[in-house]
Parts: sequence; C-alpha cells; structure tokens
Amino acid sequence: GGPAHHPARAITYLVDIEKDEDFEQWPSNVQMLFYSQGGPPTIRRNLFNLLISVDPSNQGADRAANLAYSLLSSGYPVRVGVVLASSADVAAYRRHGETFLEAPDRPPARAPTERAASALDFHRLFEHLVAAEGKQYGFSFLLNAARLSQHDGGGATAAELVQIYTQLMARGGMEEEESTAEGYGVLEDATHDGKYVRSVAFHATKNFKPGTAFLNGIPLPTSDGTVFQEESVKVLQEEQQRIMQLVMHGRLTDTRPKSVYAELLTGPNVHARSYPGMGEGPADRTYLDPPALEEMGSAGWGTT
Repeated sequence: GGPAHHPARAITYLVDIEKDEDFEQWPSNVQMLFYSQGGPPTIRRNLFNLLISVDPSNQGADRAANLAYSLLSSGYPVRVGVVLASSADVAAYRRHGETFLEAPDRPPARAPTERAASALDFHRLFEHLVAAEGKQYGFSFLLNAARLSQHDGGGATAAELVQIYTQLMARGGMEEEESTAEGYGVLEDATHDGKYVRSVAFHATKNFKPGTAFLNGIPLPTSDGTVFQEESVKVLQEEQQRIMQLVMHGRLTDTRPKSVYAELLTGPNVHARSYPGMGEGPADRTYLDPPALEEMGSAGWGTT
C-alpha cells in the first residue's frame, strides 16, 4: 500500500548497525563516544546514515560505496541505504508518471553485450542478489561494480555487470555457465521493477539527484579522488562532534530517541546544507524527510 514514492519502499538497506548480527558485540552505551580518543566511535547505534543514489552513468555513487566500505572496515557505525535511478528515467517519470517504463518514447534496449549498463539493469541484478542470496551479496555487487567503473574510467556494460553476478554466484558453488545464463535471464526479469519505479519516483518527488550521496542529510562532495576523501572526512568529523554535543546535552541517550537519524536531521543548517545535492526544485522539497531512512530491514555486510 501507499504511494509509489514512499521512501521506505524505495530504498534498499544493506547495513543496519542496530539490527544486524554482525554488530552484536558492539557496546550500545553512547558515553563510549567520549572514550574513542579521536578514533571511530564503535557503538551499536545508527550514528552515521549514508544514503547512496546509484546511477551507472555517474561515478559519484562509486566513491560513496567505497567510502561506506572503508568506514565500516574502520569501525564506524554507518547505516547504508541504496536507491537506484538514472537522470533520464527521472525525466521520463516526470513526463509519464509511474508508467514511464512502458512509455512509447522509451528507447529500445540493445543487446547486453552492446549497451552500457542502465540503472534498470543494475537494479534487476542487485535486487535479485539481495532477495535470493542476502544483503552481503548486494553490497559486494555494488562495490565490484564501482571498482569496475573506476578501472575503466566510465560506466560498465550490461554484460560486465552479468560477469560480476557470475563471479559472486560462483562463490556459492554455482557453475559459471549456469550462473552466466541466470544473470542474463535476470536482466530480462521484471520481478523487482515495481521497486525501481518507486526509486525513480523517490528521486523525482524529493528532487534527489541520481549519482549523489548524503551523510546524515548532508550532501557529500561530487569531486574526485583525494578531494572527495578529504571533504567527506571533514563532514564525518563535524557530524561526530555534533553527535557528541547531542549526548552531552541529553538529546541522545542509550534509550532515546528511537530514531537517531530523525534527531540528527533537526540539527542547525541541515536543510540549507542539503540543498546543493538535491537538484533543482522548490525550497520546501530540498531536504530528506526523516521517514526516508526510517523503515530499516535487517542487513549484513562483508568482504567482497
């Protein structure tokens, strides 16, 4: 039920610090923030919330995906949500609404070996892996696609995404020929297309630009390489300081609020700082409402 663009039905959550078994041994006492001595606050609370928009034609998501993995590997409590859309499909949604995938002006798809991977291609393989094999597989797919894109200096082809799918399935014991055939079959499978429509609608109605990423509602830089890392670390450090202030003033405790993310979005200047990454649109729709990262499913993450 609910409208197609309801945030909770558009986003796939790959990591949830508070719910995932991988983080069961982490302490939940927020006072541990003051004992981290400048390092990551390894606390079982969703203190850092990263929302990544994946557009295979835009490398912004690649940097954000690698940042997520790096932060998790370092012990940062980062909850990771992913949405998929292309700018072309967002524009098509604005013309045709929820029927944009069947619109007469939609270009016919070329053979997988001859076309650049579309956001829909990525979505079908990604969501199939998450549904059939678990969220660790989805995260591995995301990271490997990011590395492929960075290595090639451009977007992957649909066939290359199938190759990643094949390699991941091989780890589970499936024969290469079988997994390759299955991967190409998934490219034609519309089972999860309803979620893609919701994801595109989410981008269109929230003015969320495909290929961008947000940390606690704050846009991450769109720059490359070292500048991206430096600016992202700066945002992370500022958020860590802000979270410590919330703890000191009693606004964040071991038992409340239920949603740390909603509390973080009430901080000063979050609305204004979020505006640059949200695309062109009315001022009252240039931020991410707290429900966008509220309904979290259990997740897992691991090495690729």
